[in-house]
Amino acid sequence: MVAALKLTMADLFDEPLEKRQRPQVVADYTYVNEQGEVLLVVKRFEPGYHGARKTFRQFGPDGTPGVKGIRRVLYRLPDVIRQAQNGGEIIVVEGEKDVESLAKIGVIATCNIGGAGKWRDDYTDSLRGASEVVVIADRDDTGRKHAAAVAKSVQRAGIPVRVVEPATGKDATDHLVAGHNVDDFRAVVTDDADGGDAGAGVCVRGELPHPSNPMAVARELEPVWRNENGILTLRHWRGTWMNWRGCCWKELDDAEVRASLYKRLEHATYVYVTPKGEEEIKNWAPNKRKVSDLTEALAAVVHLPPSIDAPSWIVESRSESRMSRNGGPAKPQVGRAESHESGFFEKSSHGGLKGPVVACENGLLQVSGRKLLPLTPEFFNLVSVPYDYAPDATAPNWVEFLKQVGMEDVGGGQRYPAQHEADVRPEPSVGRTTGPAYPAARR
Repeated sequence: MVAALKLTMADLFDEPLEKRQRPQVVADYTYVNEQGEVLLVVKRFEPGYHGARKTFRQFGPDGTPGVKGIRRVLYRLPDVIRQAQNGGEIIVVEGEKDVESLAKIGVIATCNIGGAGKWRDDYTDSLRGASEVVVIADRDDTGRKHAAAVAKSVQRAGIPVRVVEPATGKDATDHLVAGHNVDDFRAVVTDDADGGDAGAGVCVRGELPHPSNPMAVARELEPVWRNENGILTLRHWRGTWMNWRGCCWKELDDAEVRASLYKRLEHATYVYVTPKGEEEIKNWAPNKRKVSDLTEALAAVVHLPPSIDAPSWIVESRSESRMSRNGGPAKPQVGRAESHESGFFEKSSHGGLKGPVVACENGLLQVSGRKLLPLTPEFFNLVSVPYDYAPDATAPNWVEFLKQVGMEDVGGGQRYPAQHEADVRPEPSVGRTTGPAYPAARR
């Protein structure tokens, strides 16, 4: 038939077969664990397969296609963990290319494997400790939905978060190529009427109280610093800002609080009543004086009495939580917690938890009963141990030491001999645990 039409097979194609560009690997993105060991590799092909502009394929560490059964982690995980431990800012983008573009200008950024719609809450755990997480949304519906999902996950973990998008182009790379810098990303404005979440978004759109009433403004903004259970994650205690970082409370610099307020109020408005009684909508327009007044008012709203020592339980009733937004600052009910000589506290209203409590990466450990409860900002602690509590873990070196000092029946519940008890018993301390003392004569 082709010959009858005086055509060749090549005439049936838009382009000659030999001139068609085949998909080529243009970038390898290697995902590693905390120790830098390779878990998987994502390859970027351009052009993509089946007419696509790009295609991503995932491979195991040995080059085998597919990543089934392989642990998923954030891209550039060691850098992310290091930045979080140092209390720095971390940027989350949609894809690896944007991460690399930001890395070239010295910015710590990350993303999840698979792109939009694939964020998981366990990724958020790697961000704990960061002073703030900035989510850069791609400028399309899919990108904005993904950014909102990431922000909500981060907010649930009690980590300060805001969402921005490029000033130019579709993604962070386009933004930087156009000559913009990191400070030029535009805040994504959320609106509760449209189903948005002011806490997850960061910017406030719509009417706030007049700037001349900073206490009213502070009460209006206060819910931004509450987690999904309505518990405050920002406190002002003994002249210092304190922020809950997932496992414990950490100091927050005054400049960080001010910077957050500037960003949140960038698009806010208020109602101005003219001398003629007419209403006009004006920009809140944050400046040094307004933000200074608001910072002082916010400190009053989230005030934690200096008489409270750490560690301690701070509990707000629901009525008090509502009062913080309707009439005055909430009063934490510290009276429910009783101090002990050891420096630990009991919480009778939360599951009957009593005695020593240690904050671990995976929960609050009641030492006496080996009971593990969820981490919560209601436990006001300033330190935590940097590892999970593992009830089935063994300690062969410790057992061997006990045998050397004459306690061989360590597995049978035998008490320490009196002559050794003072040498091996952990010393009580406030908010932390210490190891046993090893006398020089018995080493």
